[in-house]
Amino acid sequence: MEGRIYRFLGGDLSYGITVNEKNGGAVCSVLRDMKTGKYLFKGERDVFFLIARNLATGDEITVTSSAGWREVSVAGSKNAGSVVFSSHEKLPGVTVVITATGDGEFLSFDTELINTGREYSLYKCAYPALYFNINKNTDFFYPYGCGETKPSTITEGWHTEQSYPSYGASMQYLCFWNKNIRRGVYYGCHDPYPASKKLCCDRKKDDKIFCLKVWQLLSDITKGRNSQKLNGSLKLKAFDGDWYDAALVYRDFIENEANYCSDYGDYGKKDTPEWFKNIDCWFNHRVIDNEAFADLIIEQAGKLKIKPAIHLYYWHQIPYDNDYPHYFPMKPHVETELKKLHEAGIRVMPYINGRLWDTRDRGSEDFEFTSVAKPYAAKGLDGEPITETYASKESDGSPVRLAVMCPSATLWQDKVAELVEKLFEVGFDGVYIDQIAAAEAKPCTDAGHKHPAGGGEWWCRAYNTMLERIARSKPADRMLTTECTADPFLKHLDGYLTWIWIRNDQVPAFPAVFSDKIISYGTDYRGLGNLDFRLDGNLDEAGVRVFAAQSFLFGQQMGWITTQLFARMPHKDFFIHLVNERAKFRRYFIGGHVLRQPVITDDGGKIALTKCREAYKGYVESNCVNGMLWEEKSTGKRLLLLVNSGDKDVNADIKTILSDGKYNIKGDKETEVEIKDGGFRLSMPPLSLCYIEV
Repeated sequence: MEGRIYRFLGGDLSYGITVNEKNGGAVCSVLRDMKTGKYLFKGERDVFFLIARNLATGDEITVTSSAGWREVSVAGSKNAGSVVFSSHEKLPGVTVVITATGDGEFLSFDTELINTGREYSLYKCAYPALYFNINKNTDFFYPYGCGETKPSTITEGWHTEQSYPSYGASMQYLCFWNKNIRRGVYYGCHDPYPASKKLCCDRKKDDKIFCLKVWQLLSDITKGRNSQKLNGSLKLKAFDGDWYDAALVYRDFIENEANYCSDYGDYGKKDTPEWFKNIDCWFNHRVIDNEAFADLIIEQAGKLKIKPAIHLYYWHQIPYDNDYPHYFPMKPHVETELKKLHEAGIRVMPYINGRLWDTRDRGSEDFEFTSVAKPYAAKGLDGEPITETYASKESDGSPVRLAVMCPSATLWQDKVAELVEKLFEVGFDGVYIDQIAAAEAKPCTDAGHKHPAGGGEWWCRAYNTMLERIARSKPADRMLTTECTADPFLKHLDGYLTWIWIRNDQVPAFPAVFSDKIISYGTDYRGLGNLDFRLDGNLDEAGVRVFAAQSFLFGQQMGWITTQLFARMPHKDFFIHLVNERAKFRRYFIGGHVLRQPVITDDGGKIALTKCREAYKGYVESNCVNGMLWEEKSTGKRLLLLVNSGDKDVNADIKTILSDGKYNIKGDKETEVEIKDGGFRLSMPPLSLCYIEV
């Protein structure tokens, strides 16, 4: 695009926008690292997109920064300037103001939208996008689950658009870096009381440019004149290092700015019960009919040195994912079995759903949905309740349709609080409230609800209000958990179920930020063989090895395997060994920080898995030897953990940030090694754990 280029500076970054005032457009044209002098991007790409809705017809109108504006002007200096887009030919009453500020180490962008038109409503808008030219040395990070990295040159291209907060975007940042020069750029939304967003990573197959972008569903989407500011500020920062260094930038935001950080100390979240912090392994169990399940669990638990905890499903008489939320009465024998487990020293946490009300909530009949719940269900633009379907069926064979309840509704908050209170009265040690940190926010538009229509921060605020009510009234020795790891809900929860952390190219970014703020637990072993709920078939034996090692190294409470699968688990001895050893290192996993991972190569070849249900194309690849470096906050002691999940002897070359010198190796092989220039070699037996503690 011809025109004048304006460069906005912050920290070590220069973000160039080329403005063509005559043609009414502007594009991102340059991203430069001022420390190295290298251009990370040169090209012409849109700074943002904006979508509006015609209120009369429902038609969507999409505009971008590059064309159609009657006026584009720039004011201010390089370290504090604004680009103003006015009177688009399709949206004459709309103005977009992007303000750039050089703020210490950051280049910050704030986006304001002004809408004077009555005939359309602003619907979606993107924060300024980040572009980089791809090469074989450049990787990118996105926060799916614990976080994943990919090469920017991935052959088939790449496109992912994940909802924050949800399982697909547990944190609100992205980044890229060059592995050769160890230099990258952080791209994060610093939104202290966060709105729901979409995090996007995109490159078409033959394109040489990669895009990182975030967009927000806007508020008041059912009316015109809905002027507003995008929530939070977009922060860009050049950094030395890789994904780990970007995670530390986000951690600093969480600890110093985010309103949803838990009250944590030197040994985890302060009000989390001590017994929960000392759990090392989980079973999950589905109660079938009137089975005496306690004896089976106690028998399997006896194979461990420690006491596991139990995540209990099907404790209610209604079917799973059906007739919610009418869980009571319980199956008549469950309370007796609970007492048996408690007598054996085993803690128990039952399942409830925190989002859904069945639209036919007594068998195939509409019992209370229409008369009680429907006014408080989340509504779409058509005014109808937003519903979801899963695998469950009604008695007539039709899918169970479950309405998403609006979390702002007092009726729904009361219902969930009532269920949790009843379960604590029964004697359960905790309650798992499903889906809160897993499922995306819904754009409820019900005018009778106490929130703006559409997006905004109200969704997270409403759930946190619900969780705070429950947390304040629960007994001090009980705990609360939910599904997956979306971060804005951790303040009033004690644990996140990490079941989907069974994918390729995972990195422990979430533990690097949150290890001392909330407990992470569980791996979906059923998903390692792509098994269905009947648990037919066999677990992938290599998958068991790889993910037992990973969950141990990442500091997760291990397991979350059904008692049936545990009974026939391949490499059970290896799994049990790691669970038993985990107890030694809790003070690191609960009250410690993840330090930079050791870089490890070994001669054992790759372990390849092909049937991991949650993984892209089912594929996961792992080295035999993997490791983590942890630091205990209260003492500064460091722990280097190394696990060989291979089934043969392996020689590993290890690079670590531990100081040069001689160290004692402990664990399944005891020897002395000398670290020189940050590196050493270690021969490890198959399925073994070795560690250095200093």
